[in-house]
Amino acid sequence: MKQELRNTYIARITKEMSEVLTGATFERFGYIITEQVFNDYELNHRGTNLAGSPVGYVVDTFSSCGRVVAEYSTDAGYFTDFTKIENDKTHALEHYPESLKTLFLLSNRECPPSSQRRVTELVLSTEATDSIDLIIWDARDTAEYIVNELLFDEAVTERLAYFLPSIQTIRNESALNLTIPKVEDSYQPRVDIESKLSHRLLTGHSCVVVGFGGAGKSNLAVAIVNSIKEEFDLSLWLDASEVQSLDDLGHYDVYRNGHQVNILGLLKSKKILLVLDNLLAPVSQRHLEDICSNESVILATRRNVVDESDWSLPLLSSEVAKSILEYDTETPCPETTFKKVYDTVGGYPLIYGLMNANIRSDDYEWEDIDNDCEAILEYEDHKNQKLTERLLGHLQGSLATQLSFLKACETKIIDLDFAKASIKPIGIKKLIKSTIVTKSNIGFLKVHDVIFEALTNIDAGQIDLSSLLKDYLENTEAERWSAFLRVSYRHQKLIYNLYRSTGDSIYLYSHLIASVPSVLNKNEIETPSDQFEKINSHFPDIDRIKVSALIEWIENLYLLDKEMSIDFAKAELEKSLPIFLRLKELVTEKAELLKLVMHHYAKCLLRLDKEAEAETEFATLNQKYTSMYEVKLQLARIYSRSDRPEEAKLFIEKILDAWKAESGPSISVALASFELVSRTSMRKYKKELNEKYSDLVAMIIKESMAFGYDHSYRAFSLFAGDWAFNHPEKFLDIFAYLPLPPLSLISDDYTKNSVGDLYREAGKIHLRMNDPKAEIYLSLALDFYESVIHRTPFHVRRIAETHCLLRQYEISQKICLELLDNNDKDPFVYFWLSKSLFGLNHLQEALERIDIGIEKLRGYPDSFHASFLEVKSDIHLALGLDDYIELLEAGARKSDSPKYISQLEEKIFSLVNQKQETFN
Repeated sequence: MKQELRNTYIARITKEMSEVLTGATFERFGYIITEQVFNDYELNHRGTNLAGSPVGYVVDTFSSCGRVVAEYSTDAGYFTDFTKIENDKTHALEHYPESLKTLFLLSNRECPPSSQRRVTELVLSTEATDSIDLIIWDARDTAEYIVNELLFDEAVTERLAYFLPSIQTIRNESALNLTIPKVEDSYQPRVDIESKLSHRLLTGHSCVVVGFGGAGKSNLAVAIVNSIKEEFDLSLWLDASEVQSLDDLGHYDVYRNGHQVNILGLLKSKKILLVLDNLLAPVSQRHLEDICSNESVILATRRNVVDESDWSLPLLSSEVAKSILEYDTETPCPETTFKKVYDTVGGYPLIYGLMNANIRSDDYEWEDIDNDCEAILEYEDHKNQKLTERLLGHLQGSLATQLSFLKACETKIIDLDFAKASIKPIGIKKLIKSTIVTKSNIGFLKVHDVIFEALTNIDAGQIDLSSLLKDYLENTEAERWSAFLRVSYRHQKLIYNLYRSTGDSIYLYSHLIASVPSVLNKNEIETPSDQFEKINSHFPDIDRIKVSALIEWIENLYLLDKEMSIDFAKAELEKSLPIFLRLKELVTEKAELLKLVMHHYAKCLLRLDKEAEAETEFATLNQKYTSMYEVKLQLARIYSRSDRPEEAKLFIEKILDAWKAESGPSISVALASFELVSRTSMRKYKKELNEKYSDLVAMIIKESMAFGYDHSYRAFSLFAGDWAFNHPEKFLDIFAYLPLPPLSLISDDYTKNSVGDLYREAGKIHLRMNDPKAEIYLSLALDFYESVIHRTPFHVRRIAETHCLLRQYEISQKICLELLDNNDKDPFVYFWLSKSLFGLNHLQEALERIDIGIEKLRGYPDSFHASFLEVKSDIHLALGLDDYIELLEAGARKSDSPKYISQLEEKIFSLVNQKQETFN
């Protein structure tokens, strides 16, 4: 993330902390910060009393060992008279006079420059007189810590965002920037290599680094990217071990949570530094450079040489190897021992990291390394792998639970929050220090390939992973839905296998949520009827998860059957309607389940073309549960289809007005509601709704790009025309932010037309700027328009318009004439036909066509006449007729656009001056 953007985020959080967080709220917020800063300690928080106020006469937070105390304050005079700081220090020492080593003081106020020297003096005097490490953070210090250290952790940012909503917004806006791992403290720089590769990337050349597993390719790439990332708009790290073709980057699950991002679009639209770590696809440097533009570059790593341009990573020098081996150890490695290690292992970074972890574990001595080197000499071909296994075996004493957990997960990618719940933060820290895993900045742990292979060959003991995962899924499904989704996607295979072996409904529900219908096997999942009977047999006890899984299975069955035949799918869905009716009877007393059942029952009615019945169900739900915005969306859709636009408008406004509410609509519901504005029935309200909500929707679109919603393209296209003309800077800001998908990845005509509209509007802006990019964007618009299978006359007219803008006048003329052969009532076809004829210098015919177009405008708003009159003025001027200025003046009087009126007036002024100069 660029420093300017980082500073903006820090200022935003700092301001919100002082304005939003009150005493009790700030204390609970402070608990989260302290837990992250002191994650090596078991911490206790005093909590609040029944009235919601903090409990008095005890310190706010303390460690079980008494070494750490934290106090939180919203006192307005915290950094002016320092009384509160002195009192908190005295209070902490009274409670822990013998054990206290670190006092952590947090304020939601910003320390003014005039007080900073006094803070420094107090910190130094406390250390000198009380032997205490005093840490004082103001609001800005905390904001810096959040932006620099915590944004990458999805679970932590979700907790913090409960108190400061801007944190979630900032994370969403900057999520892609957070994919770059941090340089590990134990990393030993390889200066010459880093400098050489950095120079290549900064001069516009992509690179492929090759080396065997454990050679240090990834660590080297992390160091390089962190050193040069400020030179790029965006730096992005992908685990590319599943990228079989570069086309896969057009729809890649960056976050491993089911949401896909168009990386190919980003490489074209921004200056991107992309790392493809452990790249599977056998592509060359040239192939990588072919998908880049706008100064984007790619750094790839892989094990095997594929092309002569691949750069082979040298092994470690003995000096760097020794630095890794001795990192943070109490005694240096004896020279004889190091010589034996280096002669045996060579410059193999992973081995040195594991040896270092063993030495620091206190269960291993330097002489033990001699024994391990001797033991593996017989394995000439696989000695490094065998040594890895032996070193892991030595760590079992201190990491038994952690290694058992990693092995049981059966995958190299493990969700970080699930791991925290299972082996605790301290367990994760041990694994990272031992170089066994690396922590991604987007919420998962990565087990090194070589370690993963070694784990399969060692006895790591047993752990009840099924119980751990079941408990985690049940807790997060009820309380933290986004965490439930992440684990469901990241551990699909494990969850599916556990469902097959246990039959637990939580595994079935998780499996269904994370799977696309086409991969589901009907024969492996009980029928809806059988699932219902199991639920019914336990009445009056109702298992909420079983009900949720049943409803999700009915939904997936319909989508699966639909791929074969829509008629078959509807017939099968009809059989499930009685199940919904019986479920409604069972869950009458359980409000949340009743909402779920009624909502999905109404959706089934819609799919079965029973719209009147569905409307009744949705209306009942909306009356009972006003915060069900997905229900309001369904009603808005029904009303916009049934010529009741005022009611549709009301629901669209209710959805968008609630965006900032604590229980507001989801991104997909908000954007889908705004899409309805484009429907013909809503034409009367389109301008009003665009003016009222386009800024809000633009903000939502930016957030949506963190999750890859297709809605973003369609929603933006609705007000793109207005913004492209009246607010081109706003349009280009969103357009640059939005990586548009390649044509090959879009199947539906609606999205193709929407993306085409965005490229067309971008092209028109650049035409007005005389920028050569205009031709690129307009050509891309044509690609999308012409790929549409079911074209309406409106969209065919868009094709004619785009050809005309590209000065392909003959093609535009031909398309317009074909449209008029089928229907001669559309005035805008005559408009573009006239402009095409004018471009071909067929002036008289162009005049005839624009006059017919003006005649056809009867019944349209007067403002539509303005652009037609401008075209007629241009033709009159070319023909030498005298009234061309009067025509422009008439157009200016007709227009309701201040910007267009201003443009016409400037044109009139210029033409009047030219006319006067001619007479003179």
